[in-house]
Amino acid sequence: MTVWRNTEIRTPLLMLLLRLTCVALLAATAWSGPAVAQAPPAAPRIEDHMAWYDATLRETADVPASERTRLIVQRIRNLNPAAPLLPNPDDRWNLLAAQDAIALYEADPALAARHAAVLRDHIGASTERFTALFPRYRAPTAVVIAPSLGFNGQVFSRDNRPIPYFAPDATARLQSEASLRYLVDHELFHAYHLRHFSICGEVWCRLWREGLAVYVGARLNPSLGDRDLSLETPRPIRRVIDANMTLAMCRVKQHFRSFNSADAVGIFDTPQDLDPRLPPRFGYYLGMRMAATLNETIPLDRLATMTPAEVRPLLEAELAKYDCPPASPVALPASG
Repeated sequence: MTVWRNTEIRTPLLMLLLRLTCVALLAATAWSGPAVAQAPPAAPRIEDHMAWYDATLRETADVPASERTRLIVQRIRNLNPAAPLLPNPDDRWNLLAAQDAIALYEADPALAARHAAVLRDHIGASTERFTALFPRYRAPTAVVIAPSLGFNGQVFSRDNRPIPYFAPDATARLQSEASLRYLVDHELFHAYHLRHFSICGEVWCRLWREGLAVYVGARLNPSLGDRDLSLETPRPIRRVIDANMTLAMCRVKQHFRSFNSADAVGIFDTPQDLDPRLPPRFGYYLGMRMAATLNETIPLDRLATMTPAEVRPLLEAELAKYDCPPASPVALPASG
Protein backbone atom coordinates (compact mmCIF):
# COMPACT_ATOMS: atom_id res chain seq x y z
CA MET A 1 0.00 0.00 0.00
CA THR A 2 2.85 2.35 0.70
CA VAL A 3 4.17 1.87 -2.77
CA TRP A 4 0.77 2.52 -4.26
CA ARG A 5 0.30 5.67 -2.23
CA ASN A 6 3.70 7.04 -3.26
CA THR A 7 2.94 6.31 -6.90
CA GLU A 8 -0.33 8.24 -6.66
CA ILE A 9 1.55 11.23 -5.27
CA ARG A 10 4.38 11.11 -7.84
CA THR A 11 2.21 10.71 -10.93
CA PRO A 12 0.50 14.17 -10.81
CA LEU A 13 3.83 15.79 -9.99
CA LEU A 14 5.52 14.04 -12.88
CA MET A 15 2.76 15.09 -15.28
CA LEU A 16 3.03 18.70 -14.15
CA LEU A 17 6.79 18.70 -14.65
CA LEU A 18 6.38 17.23 -18.11
CA ARG A 19 3.83 19.88 -19.02
CA LEU A 20 6.08 22.68 -17.79
CA THR A 21 9.02 21.21 -19.71
CA CYS A 22 7.00 21.07 -22.95
CA VAL A 23 5.83 24.65 -22.50
CA ALA A 24 9.40 25.80 -21.94
CA LEU A 25 10.64 23.93 -25.01
CA LEU A 26 7.90 25.38 -27.18
CA ALA A 27 8.62 28.87 -25.93
CA ALA A 28 12.32 28.42 -26.55
CA THR A 29 11.63 27.16 -30.06
CA ALA A 30 9.25 30.02 -30.90
CA TRP A 31 11.53 32.72 -29.52
CA SER A 32 14.59 33.22 -31.66
CA GLY A 33 15.92 36.33 -30.02
CA PRO A 34 15.57 39.90 -31.18
CA ALA A 35 14.69 40.37 -34.86
CA VAL A 36 17.69 41.04 -37.03
CA ALA A 37 17.03 43.27 -40.02
CA GLN A 38 18.07 41.66 -43.30
CA ALA A 39 20.71 43.52 -45.23
CA PRO A 40 19.39 45.05 -48.46
CA PRO A 41 20.54 43.36 -51.68
CA ALA A 42 23.97 44.50 -52.73
CA ALA A 43 24.30 47.25 -55.31
CA PRO A 44 26.60 46.57 -58.26
CA ARG A 45 30.24 47.61 -58.16
CA ILE A 46 30.83 50.58 -60.47
CA GLU A 47 33.95 50.59 -62.64
CA ASP A 48 34.24 54.24 -63.64
CA HIS A 49 36.80 55.01 -66.37
CA MET A 50 35.87 58.60 -67.17
CA ALA A 51 38.79 60.12 -65.25
CA TRP A 52 41.05 57.75 -67.18
CA TYR A 53 39.49 59.00 -70.43
CA ASP A 54 40.16 62.63 -69.52
CA ALA A 55 43.78 61.78 -68.71
CA THR A 56 44.13 59.90 -72.02
CA LEU A 57 42.82 62.88 -73.95
CA ARG A 58 45.31 65.20 -72.24
CA GLU A 59 48.16 62.76 -72.78
CA THR A 60 47.47 62.44 -76.52
CA ALA A 61 46.60 66.08 -77.19
CA ASP A 62 49.70 66.67 -79.33
CA VAL A 63 49.43 63.48 -81.40
CA PRO A 64 48.29 63.99 -85.02
CA ALA A 65 44.50 63.67 -85.31
CA SER A 66 44.19 60.41 -87.25
CA GLU A 67 46.88 58.68 -85.24
CA ARG A 68 45.39 60.03 -82.01
CA THR A 69 41.91 58.73 -82.84
CA ARG A 70 43.23 55.25 -83.63
CA LEU A 71 45.26 55.23 -80.40
CA ILE A 72 42.28 56.31 -78.26
CA VAL A 73 39.96 53.78 -79.91
CA GLN A 74 42.42 50.97 -79.25
CA ARG A 75 42.86 51.98 -75.62
CA ILE A 76 39.11 52.08 -75.08
CA ARG A 77 38.81 48.60 -76.60
CA ASN A 78 41.58 47.37 -74.31
CA LEU A 79 39.60 48.49 -71.24
CA ASN A 80 36.80 46.01 -71.99
CA PRO A 81 37.93 43.77 -74.85
CA ALA A 82 34.81 41.59 -74.60
CA ALA A 83 32.44 44.51 -75.22
CA PRO A 84 30.97 44.53 -78.74
CA LEU A 85 29.87 47.62 -80.67
CA LEU A 86 33.06 49.56 -79.89
CA PRO A 87 34.71 51.23 -82.90
CA ASN A 88 37.08 49.18 -84.99
CA PRO A 89 40.50 50.88 -85.19
CA ASP A 90 41.05 49.33 -88.62
CA ASP A 91 37.81 50.67 -90.10
CA ARG A 92 38.11 54.09 -91.75
CA TRP A 93 34.45 55.02 -91.26
CA ASN A 94 34.56 53.93 -87.61
CA LEU A 95 37.59 56.14 -87.06
CA LEU A 96 35.93 59.16 -88.68
CA ALA A 97 32.87 58.74 -86.45
CA ALA A 98 35.10 58.25 -83.41
CA GLN A 99 37.05 61.41 -84.25
CA ASP A 100 33.80 63.39 -84.31
CA ALA A 101 32.74 61.84 -80.99
CA ILE A 102 36.04 62.82 -79.37
CA ALA A 103 35.73 66.40 -80.66
CA LEU A 104 32.18 66.74 -79.32
CA TYR A 105 33.26 65.41 -75.91
CA GLU A 106 36.20 67.80 -75.70
CA ALA A 107 33.94 70.72 -76.63
CA ASP A 108 31.90 70.21 -73.42
CA PRO A 109 33.44 67.66 -71.02
CA ALA A 110 31.44 69.10 -68.12
CA LEU A 111 28.18 67.87 -69.67
CA ALA A 112 29.49 64.31 -69.88
CA ALA A 113 30.80 64.61 -66.31
CA ARG A 114 27.28 65.55 -65.14
CA HIS A 115 25.85 62.59 -67.02
CA ALA A 116 28.41 60.28 -65.41
CA ALA A 117 27.45 61.54 -61.94
CA VAL A 118 23.74 61.06 -62.65
CA LEU A 119 24.38 57.55 -63.99
CA ARG A 120 26.33 56.65 -60.84
CA ASP A 121 23.49 57.88 -58.63
CA HIS A 122 20.84 55.93 -60.55
CA ILE A 123 22.95 52.77 -60.58
CA GLY A 124 23.52 53.06 -56.82
CA ALA A 125 19.78 53.32 -56.15
CA SER A 126 18.72 50.76 -58.74
CA THR A 127 18.64 47.65 -56.56
CA GLU A 128 15.91 49.04 -54.33
CA ARG A 129 13.81 49.95 -57.39
CA PHE A 130 14.25 46.52 -58.94
CA THR A 131 13.54 44.45 -55.85
CA ALA A 132 10.20 46.24 -55.51
CA LEU A 133 9.18 44.72 -58.87
CA PHE A 134 11.30 41.57 -58.84
CA PRO A 135 11.69 39.97 -55.38
CA ARG A 136 14.34 37.56 -56.74
CA TYR A 137 16.38 40.33 -58.34
CA ARG A 138 20.15 40.20 -58.04
CA ALA A 139 22.23 43.08 -59.32
CA PRO A 140 25.08 42.40 -61.75
CA THR A 141 28.46 42.01 -60.10
CA ALA A 142 29.79 45.09 -61.86
CA VAL A 143 28.70 47.98 -64.04
CA VAL A 144 31.07 49.81 -66.41
CA ILE A 145 30.98 53.57 -66.95
CA ALA A 146 33.37 54.36 -69.79
CA PRO A 147 33.57 56.16 -73.13
CA SER A 148 32.27 54.29 -76.16
CA LEU A 149 32.60 56.86 -78.95
CA GLY A 150 29.27 55.51 -80.18
CA PHE A 151 26.58 53.62 -78.26
CA ASN A 152 24.99 54.97 -75.07
CA GLY A 153 24.45 51.67 -73.30
CA GLN A 154 24.71 47.92 -73.77
CA VAL A 155 25.23 44.66 -71.87
CA PHE A 156 28.20 42.43 -72.66
CA SER A 157 29.50 39.18 -71.23
CA ARG A 158 32.64 39.04 -69.09
CA ASP A 159 33.63 35.79 -67.40
CA ASN A 160 30.19 34.46 -68.37
CA ARG A 161 28.48 37.24 -66.41
CA PRO A 162 26.33 40.02 -67.91
CA ILE A 163 27.97 43.43 -67.43
CA PRO A 164 26.06 46.65 -68.22
CA TYR A 165 28.15 49.33 -69.93
CA PHE A 166 27.11 53.01 -69.87
CA ALA A 167 28.87 55.66 -71.96
CA PRO A 168 28.48 59.26 -70.71
CA ASP A 169 30.31 60.60 -73.76
CA ALA A 170 27.45 59.26 -75.88
CA THR A 171 24.54 60.00 -73.54
CA ALA A 172 25.68 63.63 -73.38
CA ARG A 173 25.19 63.80 -77.17
CA LEU A 174 22.10 61.63 -77.50
CA GLN A 175 19.97 61.95 -74.36
CA SER A 176 18.56 64.30 -71.76
CA GLU A 177 19.59 63.93 -68.14
CA ALA A 178 15.96 63.10 -67.33
CA SER A 179 16.16 59.96 -69.48
CA LEU A 180 19.26 58.51 -67.85
CA ARG A 181 17.41 56.59 -65.16
CA TYR A 182 15.39 54.86 -67.85
CA LEU A 183 18.60 53.93 -69.67
CA VAL A 184 20.03 52.49 -66.45
CA ASP A 185 16.86 50.51 -65.76
CA HIS A 186 16.64 49.25 -69.36
CA GLU A 187 20.20 47.89 -69.39
CA LEU A 188 20.11 46.54 -65.83
CA PHE A 189 16.94 44.67 -66.68
CA HIS A 190 18.69 43.15 -69.70
CA ALA A 191 21.43 41.90 -67.36
CA TYR A 192 18.85 40.38 -64.99
CA HIS A 193 16.76 38.92 -67.81
CA LEU A 194 19.76 37.17 -69.36
CA ARG A 195 20.02 34.99 -66.27
CA HIS A 196 16.75 33.35 -67.31
CA PHE A 197 16.26 34.05 -71.01
CA SER A 198 19.23 32.60 -72.82
CA ILE A 199 20.51 34.35 -75.91
CA CYS A 200 18.91 33.18 -79.15
CA GLY A 201 19.34 34.70 -82.56
CA GLU A 202 15.85 34.64 -84.01
CA VAL A 203 13.90 37.85 -84.60
CA TRP A 204 11.24 36.95 -82.03
CA CYS A 205 13.90 36.62 -79.30
CA ARG A 206 15.06 40.18 -79.81
CA LEU A 207 11.45 41.33 -79.98
CA TRP A 208 10.87 39.87 -76.52
CA ARG A 209 14.16 40.97 -74.96
CA GLU A 210 13.89 44.56 -76.12
CA GLY A 211 10.13 44.88 -75.74
CA LEU A 212 10.13 43.58 -72.18
CA ALA A 213 13.07 45.86 -71.26
CA VAL A 214 11.21 48.90 -72.64
CA TYR A 215 8.08 47.85 -70.72
CA VAL A 216 9.95 47.39 -67.44
CA GLY A 217 11.81 50.67 -67.92
CA ALA A 218 8.51 52.45 -68.53
CA ARG A 219 6.98 50.85 -65.42
CA LEU A 220 9.92 52.03 -63.33
CA ASN A 221 9.78 55.54 -64.85
CA PRO A 222 6.07 56.28 -65.35
CA SER A 223 6.54 60.04 -65.74
CA LEU A 224 8.67 59.74 -68.88
CA GLY A 225 7.26 60.26 -72.35
CA ASP A 226 8.08 58.44 -75.55
CA ARG A 227 11.04 60.67 -76.37
CA ASP A 228 12.85 59.73 -73.17
CA LEU A 229 11.88 56.07 -73.71
CA SER A 230 13.68 56.23 -77.08
CA LEU A 231 10.39 55.64 -78.89
CA GLU A 232 10.79 58.74 -81.05
CA THR A 233 14.16 57.82 -82.55
CA PRO A 234 14.62 58.55 -85.37
CA ARG A 235 10.94 59.52 -85.60
CA PRO A 236 7.78 58.88 -83.53
CA ILE A 237 6.77 55.23 -83.38
CA ARG A 238 3.69 54.84 -81.17
CA ARG A 239 1.16 56.83 -83.19
CA VAL A 240 2.16 55.24 -86.51
CA ILE A 241 2.15 51.67 -85.16
CA ASP A 242 -1.15 52.13 -83.33
CA ALA A 243 -2.64 53.13 -86.67
CA ASN A 244 -0.95 50.22 -88.51
CA MET A 245 -0.92 47.51 -85.85
CA THR A 246 -1.96 44.68 -88.16
CA LEU A 247 0.70 45.63 -90.70
CA ALA A 248 3.37 45.73 -87.97
CA MET A 249 2.31 42.42 -86.44
CA CYS A 250 2.22 40.74 -89.84
CA ARG A 251 5.67 42.07 -90.70
CA VAL A 252 7.08 40.57 -87.51
CA LYS A 253 5.16 37.34 -88.09
CA GLN A 254 6.76 37.06 -91.53
CA HIS A 255 10.27 37.14 -90.02
CA PHE A 256 9.43 35.66 -86.60
CA ARG A 257 11.74 32.61 -86.78
CA SER A 258 14.42 34.20 -88.97
CA PHE A 259 18.09 34.13 -87.99
CA ASN A 260 18.98 36.51 -90.82
CA SER A 261 20.15 39.83 -89.37
CA ALA A 262 18.93 41.57 -92.52
CA ASP A 263 15.35 40.67 -91.55
CA ALA A 264 15.78 42.67 -88.34
CA VAL A 265 16.76 45.84 -90.20
CA GLY A 266 13.95 48.34 -89.80
CA ILE A 267 12.35 46.34 -86.99
CA PHE A 268 15.10 47.20 -84.51
CA ASP A 269 17.62 49.32 -86.41
CA THR A 270 17.67 52.69 -88.11
CA PRO A 271 19.67 52.50 -91.37
CA GLN A 272 16.63 51.78 -93.53
CA ASP A 273 12.93 51.01 -93.31
CA LEU A 274 11.68 47.49 -93.76
CA ASP A 275 8.46 49.06 -95.02
CA PRO A 276 7.94 52.78 -95.74
CA ARG A 277 4.69 52.66 -93.78
CA LEU A 278 6.49 51.48 -90.63
CA PRO A 279 8.98 53.64 -88.71
CA PRO A 280 12.47 52.26 -88.01
CA ARG A 281 12.88 50.49 -84.66
CA PHE A 282 9.15 49.80 -84.37
CA GLY A 283 9.98 46.41 -82.81
CA TYR A 284 10.82 48.10 -79.49
CA TYR A 285 7.31 49.51 -79.21
CA LEU A 286 5.61 46.41 -80.61
CA GLY A 287 7.47 44.20 -78.14
CA MET A 288 6.50 46.56 -75.31
CA ARG A 289 2.84 46.33 -76.32
CA MET A 290 3.00 42.53 -76.37
CA ALA A 291 4.67 42.48 -72.94
CA ALA A 292 1.95 44.78 -71.55
CA THR A 293 -0.77 42.50 -72.95
CA LEU A 294 0.81 39.39 -71.42
CA ASN A 295 1.26 41.21 -68.10
CA GLU A 296 -2.53 41.50 -67.85
CA THR A 297 -2.67 37.79 -66.99
CA ILE A 298 0.92 36.91 -66.03
CA PRO A 299 2.79 38.63 -63.16
CA LEU A 300 5.74 40.71 -64.28
CA ASP A 301 8.17 38.77 -62.10
CA ARG A 302 7.06 35.61 -63.87
CA LEU A 303 7.44 37.17 -67.33
CA ALA A 304 10.99 38.18 -66.43
CA THR A 305 11.99 34.63 -65.53
CA MET A 306 10.37 32.72 -68.39
CA THR A 307 12.58 30.67 -70.69
CA PRO A 308 12.52 30.96 -74.50
CA ALA A 309 10.53 27.72 -74.70
CA GLU A 310 7.85 29.28 -72.47
CA VAL A 311 7.75 32.67 -74.18
CA ARG A 312 7.64 31.72 -77.85
CA PRO A 313 4.16 30.10 -77.87
CA LEU A 314 2.77 33.12 -76.01
CA LEU A 315 4.06 35.50 -78.67
CA GLU A 316 2.86 33.19 -81.44
CA ALA A 317 -0.61 33.23 -79.87
CA GLU A 318 -0.59 37.04 -79.86
CA LEU A 319 0.44 37.17 -83.52
CA ALA A 320 -2.22 34.60 -84.43
CA LYS A 321 -4.90 37.15 -83.47
CA TYR A 322 -4.04 39.11 -86.62
CA ASP A 323 -5.22 38.09 -90.08
CA CYS A 324 -2.06 38.21 -92.16
CA PRO A 325 -1.80 37.53 -95.88
CA PRO A 326 0.41 34.60 -96.92
CA ALA A 327 4.09 35.48 -97.07
CA SER A 328 5.36 36.21 -100.56
CA PRO A 329 7.31 33.28 -102.00
CA VAL A 330 11.03 33.72 -102.32
CA ALA A 331 12.09 34.10 -105.96
CA LEU A 332 14.57 31.40 -106.92
CA PRO A 333 17.33 32.04 -109.47
CA ALA A 334 16.74 30.53 -112.90
CA SER A 335 18.53 27.23 -113.41
CA GLY A 336 20.79 26.39 -116.31
